[in-house]
Amino acid sequence: MSRPFAILFSGVLLTLVAAPMIGRATADSYPLSSYPMFASDRGTVSTFYGAAGITADGERVTLSARSVGGTGEIVHAAESVRFAIKRGSVDSLCAEIAKRLEGDEFVAIEVIGERIDALAWFDGDEVPIESTVYGECNVS
Repeated sequence: MSRPFAILFSGVLLTLVAAPMIGRATADSYPLSSYPMFASDRGTVSTFYGAAGITADGERVTLSARSVGGTGEIVHAAESVRFAIKRGSVDSLCAEIAKRLEGDEFVAIEVIGERIDALAWFDGDEVPIESTVYGECNVS
């Protein structure tokens, strides 16, 4: 291999490796990634999906991931709710959750989405900006 070719080849390789640093933060490509999920500003307000159990005296209790999604995985539970809302199958998800909670203290289940300001939340203001009930059902 000649020296000029090696220099050219090295220059092209270095340019390819450095390219993600000069691109847009939202651009992403294989095998070189700028990791836009970490590099872009997502703001402080996000919507979190889940479910709440309603007790006989009207207390609203946020349900665990296991109660909502059937596993201990928090993301799985939230995505189960989000997909049910998107597909229009909230009633069947609510019935599944209610079946898991038979015999517990709850008389009803609400499938919810809550918009939360993360900075305010961690500063002690745990009241959602907005709370939407997508479906509700009774626990037998």
